[in-house]
Amino acid sequence: MSSRALTVLTLLFCISCASVDVVAERSSLLERDRSWAEVAHAGNLDELWDYWAEGAVIYLDSEVEIRGLSRIRAFVLESRSRPGFEIEWEPEGAEVSKSGDLGYSWGVGRRAWLAEDGTPIEIREHTVSIWRKGQDGIWRCIVE
Repeated sequence: MSSRALTVLTLLFCISCASVDVVAERSSLLERDRSWAEVAHAGNLDELWDYWAEGAVIYLDSEVEIRGLSRIRAFVLESRSRPGFEIEWEPEGAEVSKSGDLGYSWGVGRRAWLAEDGTPIEIREHTVSIWRKGQDGIWRCIVE
């Protein structure tokens, strides 16, 4: 075996053995979710879209599935057009895979708006989001 081939194999072996700091990644994911909550609560739509991956999906209940960034955008814009609309959540924790590229976070949240007759509607819920870390090193939600 040539020294060049041996060097390439050694490098590949070292790269494959590189360990992921799961504690740091967990902290990074939790911070990303907290940042997302702040952006969503403030209604900053220009920044909001960067928190979902291109093929993301939102499950509102067992019958409603919103798949893909364009449909998510339409859903968010329609939701925000409701009188009195508010959204907030508090991420409480996160876990990350040993590979450091998949994770999930959880917390508690609240959505509120006014019905057509002016009656307040409020939904309090537990939140769970599944995240994937992109090639750019940024966590993005893939399932909500």
